[in-house]
Amino acid sequence: MFQWSKIDEDRFGYKTAKWSITEKTSKTNEIINQFKLENGELLIVRVNAKLHSTLFQLQENGLFITDTMITLNLPVSKLNLKENNNSNIDITNATSGNQKIIKEITRMAFKEYKGHYNNNPLLDTNKCNEVYIDWSGKLVENKTMADEVFIAKINNNIIGYASVKVDDKRIAKTGLLAVLPQYQNQGVSKALNQHRLQWCKNEGINEIQVETSLNNVKYINILTGIGFKAKSSIHVLHLNNF
Repeated sequence: MFQWSKIDEDRFGYKTAKWSITEKTSKTNEIINQFKLENGELLIVRVNAKLHSTLFQLQENGLFITDTMITLNLPVSKLNLKENNNSNIDITNATSGNQKIIKEITRMAFKEYKGHYNNNPLLDTNKCNEVYIDWSGKLVENKTMADEVFIAKINNNIIGYASVKVDDKRIAKTGLLAVLPQYQNQGVSKALNQHRLQWCKNEGINEIQVETSLNNVKYINILTGIGFKAKSSIHVLHLNNF
């Protein structure tokens, strides 16, 4: 069943619900009708990509795909990291005092990124862009969002960051990673990613999981290059009822 999302309603001004479908269901039409009866305006659904008949039912009800996400995983026992030879990059733990610069890095780094919100033509573009900025700002102040946030510095200037969250099963889920545009393609992302993966290894984590858009080909290739394997994928769909 769907859950109402106040944060999305406050952002976009539409009564919004989210629904995650992990197994085959015969109640697709019933739940969508219930959403409409409760005056829902924006429905966001995540559905296992293997559930072809469910996806077809959703599309028949007017939902449309806004993104496809892939989850890759790697047991930490198989993690083999090469030493970072870029001595110009200094990586340390972030503090709450870094919140402003982290949000600014996100604003600049994600300027051209199109997530599922951006791919809904009826949602305000500026408000869509605020999603990742707000998310990044909470990373250093809310432990439910991230267990650790690492910042990268060059000449004592913060130019990137990466986050990680560990669940109850000791599975680490990598979160946001962003680098200022003028420092991209210089090994900063690689250094940040290696640092958080090494942190996972040091903390005795069992497994590392990464969820990213299927369009993020460069990042996916980096991950598969160090041993990550595709585990699952989901489609994200929207229904505009406004």
